[in-house]
Amino acid sequence: AAAVVELLVNPLLGRLCDHHGRKPFMLMAMVSNTFLRAMSTSMQTSIVAQFLDRMLSGAMIFAFQAPAAVAMADLFAKDAIKLGTWSARRDTYLGIGATIGPLIGSKLGTRQSFAASTLMFAVTSVYVRLKLPETLSLANRKYFKFEHINPVSFLKLFQNKTLGWLATATALQSFGDTVNLLDLNNIFLIKVLHYGPQELGHFATASGLSAVAGGRVTLHLLKKLQKLNVSALKVSTFFANSMWTAGMVSMGLARRTSHLSFAMFLWTFGQLRSNSLTTYLQTYGAAEGLGRAEIVVATANLLAYVKVLAPLLYSNLFSWAISSNNRPSGLPYFVIAAMTLLAQGSFVLAAP
Repeated sequence: AAAVVELLVNPLLGRLCDHHGRKPFMLMAMVSNTFLRAMSTSMQTSIVAQFLDRMLSGAMIFAFQAPAAVAMADLFAKDAIKLGTWSARRDTYLGIGATIGPLIGSKLGTRQSFAASTLMFAVTSVYVRLKLPETLSLANRKYFKFEHINPVSFLKLFQNKTLGWLATATALQSFGDTVNLLDLNNIFLIKVLHYGPQELGHFATASGLSAVAGGRVTLHLLKKLQKLNVSALKVSTFFANSMWTAGMVSMGLARRTSHLSFAMFLWTFGQLRSNSLTTYLQTYGAAEGLGRAEIVVATANLLAYVKVLAPLLYSNLFSWAISSNNRPSGLPYFVIAAMTLLAQGSFVLAAP
């Protein structure tokens, strides 16, 4: 549901963000989530309140992350390596949040964890309002017109060969993004490895730690490659996609916790495989006259379609696979591995 809301809201936010600036929409998102989470906390037995919170807060998280990513591009877009480095640092902190969040939630319980979430959204709202500067200068603002709003705004990313292949690689990679694997991971761990709630919680924490470590690995790799005077972003993309492919194959073959641990170890080195693509999309999109927010939102619009399709694809593949003893239960992970390889091929064809 949140992905569907993103499809409807993304194009509007992108245009408004390029016209009014980044900060107002980051603030709007946090204030909205503060209200939604407070409502959900006070109405725990209301299915309607819980549904609205899940649907709208997910979209508002994007409404915060997109202008935040654009603000980073405002600051560092002229230096691709620096933008890639700071993007890796951002994702490291996201991984820290993904690690600490489930731990706090499991200790506090449902109502208290929702209340704590409300408080964090409120604190973030105050921080954005008082501390964050506006990164979009008046000279770089684009006039807003309603006719520019387009639910298929991702088509702007297919203006030429390079942009088109970069967008294709981004879409194929995103089938393996953590947000698209949540349901698949849970059902696979429950049905195949027979995990219970405690083991699922440990897996979620380990996934967050993997993202944190992945951010540190990417930062270190980019710095080392830059010193060697090689194409740092290209080499890091190949390395990350290779590790993610191997990790997905290992996950599909996992039948006990030791196998799962090895798969997650490999995942660590592929967590930020989209980092270079994001940087290149900004570079080549700007060359075609697209605004920075326009590029981020067009990319998110493309990925929102994947968010709608991926869970449906994986659930049907898994149901078909486990319906017969002759079929591999890890089939969805093998499909993701194949898509990651295709993403790497698309990146090579883009020849950025």
